[in-house]
Order: sequence, then C-alpha cells, then structure tokens
Amino acid sequence: MGRMRNLKGELRAKTEGLTRNERAVLEHLEGSATPKSLALLELRQAIQKLKPTYVVVGGDWNTAPPRAPEDSEDSSARADRLAVAEFADALGLVEPLEARLAAGDARPISRQSGASATWIDYFLVSRALDRRGLVRATAVVGDRLNGSDHMPIAIDLDAEAMLGKSDLWADIEAAVRDQTVTN
Repeated sequence: MGRMRNLKGELRAKTEGLTRNERAVLEHLEGSATPKSLALLELRQAIQKLKPTYVVVGGDWNTAPPRAPEDSEDSSARADRLAVAEFADALGLVEPLEARLAAGDARPISRQSGASATWIDYFLVSRALDRRGLVRATAVVGDRLNGSDHMPIAIDLDAEAMLGKSDLWADIEAAVRDQTVTN
C-alpha cells in the first residue's frame, strides 16, 4: 500500500509542469484510448482554444454518426462511435440529419463497397447552427470519385445570417430591441 502511494506521488510530481491539455491527454492514454479517440481529443482541444461561435467538422469518420440508427456493430465500431459521440457532446455538435432520421427518413449512404453500404462520411455542426436553421442542407453528392468507395458530401450554410448580414438577422435584432423596451 505504501509503495502504491509513493508511485502516485511520483507521478503527480512529474505531471505538475504539464498543461491542462497535456494532462487530459495523459489521463486519456491511461484509460481506454484508441488512435481515433486520441485524435478526436486533440482536435477538440484545438477547437476549444479557438473559442468559436460556430463549428462545422466533416469528412470520413469511419463510423456512423453518434445517434444514427445502425444495424449492427462490432466492439471496435461501437468504441469508435462512442469516441465520436464524446467529441460531439464535448463541443455541443450534432449531425444535421438526425431529426429527419428520427422522423423515419432513409439513412444516407456515403460509402459503397460491394454489398456493404454505410454512412460514415458526414458533418457535425454546432447545435446553435442547427437550431437557428443556419444549415440549409447536407447531402451525399453524386457518385464516387477517382475510384474511391466514398462519395463526396456537401453542406449549405446560411453564411449571411451567420455573420449577421441578412435581412432576417436585422429583423431578429429589431425584435429583441422591441422586447427589451416593452419589458
């Protein structure tokens, strides 16, 4: 018991000079880290340093979106999906098609390889972007390119409204001012 206490003390002394992010990486490595979960932790830390109002991250995640219905998963796929879910939750990100899928729409297919058809290429966006209707559309676009088994994905954002440049934004600001005056 005393030896364990000494080892913990030595470890604590060695980590005192580390930054908060470095300590988070070390703690993550001591847990059940995977290459994907470590990469997502580092990406999350980089995004958090920026303190952005809106975030859009997209690409080939090699796992289904965090809350999308998935037919079957092995333990590795489940671990990957949990890593993406933790990343998304930590940054307040959602997959813009989730609400439509909950309403029964068909799941998109972004990767086709033989008989296997999966949805592993998608966007995660700030919950605020989604709630404010600033995501106009997301789509799997066209056919595979350059012999890849993946299909390109696209997102259409209302950039003018995001930047406060649209008439709609001016109407919202006027309504907020009016509400403040009447209260």
